[in-house]
Amino acid sequence: MTQIIAAGQEPYLAFHYTIGGHAQPTLGNITKAVTSKLKSSFTQSLPGWLSFTLSSNETFDTLEPPEQLGCRFSLNDVECEALKIELSPQLSIGVLSDNLERVILFEVNAGGIIRTWEGYKDVQFGWLVVNENKSSNSKQALCLVIYIPNREVIEIWSMQNYEQISIVKVSKFGRLYYTNYGLLGALSTSRMNIYNANYRCYFVDETEIITEINVPYHCIESGSNSQLSRDIYAFKTFKSLCKSENVNDEKLCEEVVNLANHLITDKVRQQAFDYIISSKHMTQNAIIEFLKTLLINLKEKGSSESQNNEKLLKNVDRHLKLIKFLTFLFNFQEKHRFQPLSMSTEDKTQELCKTLRLTDQDMDRIISLLPIEPKKKTIVMFCDNMKLLNLVELIACFDTTGENVSLKTDKNIDELCKRLFEPVMHVDNDIGEWNLAWIASGIQLPDMVYLAVQYWLSKPLTLTVVTEMLNFHRVIDTICNTNESKLDWKKIQHQFSNSSNTFACLTGAIICKTIASSKKTVKVNNEWECVSGEDYQWNLLIERLEQLCHLNATLKYCSEEPFGTLHCIKYEYSSITLTDLLKHGRGGVSTLVSKWLASLGLNPTLVIDEFLMEFDKETSISSDKTQVIMGVQEGIAINTEAAIEARALSMAEKETLDILKRLKYYFPYSLGGNTLLSNIFWEYISVWKNCVSDLRPLYAALNVVDKIPCPHTRQSVCYLVWSTHLSPVFVSAIKLIDRVGKVPKEKLCIQDVGMPDQHIVKLFDLCEQFFEIIIKSSLSAEEAELAEIKHDLFWENWKNNNQHTLTLVQMALNKPNPDQKTLFLSHQFTRAFHILAKFSIYINKPLNSLFDCNIQEIDFSNLDQNTFSQEEPRTKVKKTRTEFLANSIYTAIGLVQKDCQDGQYEFDSRECTFWMSKIFQLAIGWQLNLDDLRIHQVMSLYSKGHDRLAEEIIPIVNNKEKLIKHLLNVIRHRLKFEVCISDLDYHNKIVHFSPEIVSWLNGPITIDVEKSLLKDTLELVQTIINLLPENDSQYEFVTNLMDSIISLTSS
Repeated sequence: MTQIIAAGQEPYLAFHYTIGGHAQPTLGNITKAVTSKLKSSFTQSLPGWLSFTLSSNETFDTLEPPEQLGCRFSLNDVECEALKIELSPQLSIGVLSDNLERVILFEVNAGGIIRTWEGYKDVQFGWLVVNENKSSNSKQALCLVIYIPNREVIEIWSMQNYEQISIVKVSKFGRLYYTNYGLLGALSTSRMNIYNANYRCYFVDETEIITEINVPYHCIESGSNSQLSRDIYAFKTFKSLCKSENVNDEKLCEEVVNLANHLITDKVRQQAFDYIISSKHMTQNAIIEFLKTLLINLKEKGSSESQNNEKLLKNVDRHLKLIKFLTFLFNFQEKHRFQPLSMSTEDKTQELCKTLRLTDQDMDRIISLLPIEPKKKTIVMFCDNMKLLNLVELIACFDTTGENVSLKTDKNIDELCKRLFEPVMHVDNDIGEWNLAWIASGIQLPDMVYLAVQYWLSKPLTLTVVTEMLNFHRVIDTICNTNESKLDWKKIQHQFSNSSNTFACLTGAIICKTIASSKKTVKVNNEWECVSGEDYQWNLLIERLEQLCHLNATLKYCSEEPFGTLHCIKYEYSSITLTDLLKHGRGGVSTLVSKWLASLGLNPTLVIDEFLMEFDKETSISSDKTQVIMGVQEGIAINTEAAIEARALSMAEKETLDILKRLKYYFPYSLGGNTLLSNIFWEYISVWKNCVSDLRPLYAALNVVDKIPCPHTRQSVCYLVWSTHLSPVFVSAIKLIDRVGKVPKEKLCIQDVGMPDQHIVKLFDLCEQFFEIIIKSSLSAEEAELAEIKHDLFWENWKNNNQHTLTLVQMALNKPNPDQKTLFLSHQFTRAFHILAKFSIYINKPLNSLFDCNIQEIDFSNLDQNTFSQEEPRTKVKKTRTEFLANSIYTAIGLVQKDCQDGQYEFDSRECTFWMSKIFQLAIGWQLNLDDLRIHQVMSLYSKGHDRLAEEIIPIVNNKEKLIKHLLNVIRHRLKFEVCISDLDYHNKIVHFSPEIVSWLNGPITIDVEKSLLKDTLELVQTIINLLPENDSQYEFVTNLMDSIISLTSS
């Protein structure tokens, strides 16, 4: 249904409704339709030329039949004629003007007249929709704008109470423009959201000046709400003024005073207060002027008003006191900036020792811990900007809404501390004026002491630390003497425990302990016991902080030149707090130092020798005996098996060992040889686990773990690392090779194992070394005793939940010992796959073929449980093992390098010998026939032309008969190269051999033999003759063969 409102004459105002769809057919319409149908039928029955003529001459104009609009109701006035009509944006009310100079406001839905104005001639209308704020759910108000040219005014009426809001004087020859349409495609229901883009009122005068008409929301409401709206409008106007760039300090001070005097409601006062004390557009003078004016107004209002007024009064008063105190500090600093020092350095040192009750030796020891900090980058700031920035930010650090001024815990107070205490830290005179100023500021004693300590912990200490300590003691003592109430020092102790500036913590704790001790009173025994307990806590804290200073100084050391023999891991120094160290538990020191040593790549032998030297000196060596750097001492027997070659240490190595030695004085058990090397081993393994393709950390880890002196610790730590980090990668490599049959291409290796195919061979090599270390440690642990695990005194008397957390060594020793049979079988697995990967030998399902098991049946991570098959391997498995090792021997012989210099052949068989050793060790573990493998080795050497190397193996072969049979086969193949039918001199060569030998030479070829010299073949025949007894049936044949070769050689 559509509503249509029409204005005019007779009726004066009519309300019409129409229903969508087609009109109802009448009798006339039916007659016209029948006539049209008959005419079209008659035309089609005529000849084409006649019908064409008729159709060409006739034109039909189709007009849509008009629809009669029914009037539901209307307002009649015979003498009146409506001239203009305008509906509101919400289509709820409308306004019209008539010829009798009247303005009628009517309701659209009910059709009633709301209000009538007279004397309005030739008026123009407009509508305004006013929002209380910019939020989507804010209140809205509707206003009517009427332009009356003959009066030269624009009137604005509120549609809430139908009262006039404002009258604006304008030109007589202007025009009011009102956009009474919405966006194309927008529904009428969405007009509420888009009126800002449309539905605006503009007035254009004869000078072509366009003026937009806006109405503040507070002008619409009345009563208390009107006052609130006026305050909100004034506050918004002030914020807009603050954001403009051309406002100076004088103008801003004037505006804030006007705002403070204008605001009446507590709600807007609180909003203005919050904005001004936190806005970056405010100046210091403007903030002070606003607070002063607002404070006067609040006091004049009296305490009989609302409770919010009283809270705001206290809040303003506290802020004003804080700002005055901060302003005083800046002036105080300017006043005493260039004040000369009144005492010399020596006098200050003596005064400090006397004040803190320390000896000269104690003071020297403390000063020696002073870290030399690098120079920080200088930042230039203008004085006014710095004052304003600090003022706004510093005030935000305080909470003034409670009973007293307190600090906010979620704010960074370093800049506040610097502003409060920097002026008095460089003044030697009395600071009574400063003391009176902070008392007047309202800051409480605990917060002031907390800020002072925080300033001391955040400032970088320099070589003038003695003077700074004296001034800091004076500041703390002055603050504490101001108030007679007892200060709870536990919060301050907690502050020292949570700071990373350990040297400042140490010196600050000494100063605070001195002041706290001087304030105690002795009245009764119970109180004396309480005070003694406090002194004990201070002494304990100071002792631990001193140890922590040495630890941080050690961890911060970094050599200028690299000197490590092992891989250096990435290490970033971060100063540790006492609380953080306690959270790490008893293994925290070992973990931190091990990371530091691993980043240096220090030779683990140097570390363990240094500690052995220290322990030997405590047990059996008197202090007057000399010692050498490598741990060799007079009168001590040296274990030559475990000894290493002495070498000169570099300066960096000496410095590192000296630093480590000093730190060990404070943490003797945390930095023991077993504990420290175990943690270094763990750090290397952890780094490797993050990037398994980089095998340098794993190689360094094996070098470190092999130097752990205690076999129990070495065995347990290896087992822990294997089950945690190493076995998953090892198993993934085993599964991949078992699925493919050999080491696949690089892409598949990276996808399954995380490393390229070349690195898998190195991985198996390192895993094999790993098992050799575990097996060696397991055998040595049966004869050695497990050393007692001790802990440093650092961890005593601390109530910490992590105090009894197990260290790495303790966790490793708590695991069950590995089963030796499982170790040996795992070692065989590793060695077999190492050989298979090295020589790229293909075996279908190598686990099943070589070990008669599946990958699902074996748990490689649990070395304490034997999950391998205990049955005797089948004959088929033994045969496959023998073939595998035979192929490995043949491939390993190909590693022999043969060089010819000056006609002499030189062989480099070191790599071949290395792999031969692995192959035969695996054969011994598998209990295979070694004679067959040695014969195959001799045959392979002869077939490759390495006769001299083969001659070294022949004496250890037991089955000479079988060996001779294979050697004769080698000779036959070699002679075939010499006596070839295709050669031109074939007949000249073949005449040297008897028919029996010729028939033997024509036998089938079974092996590949490289061509060699007749001289080498003759020596091989001579070797066979030496192996054959004279009564052997082949002796005569071999002898004739040698004669034939000699004859051939001589020809």
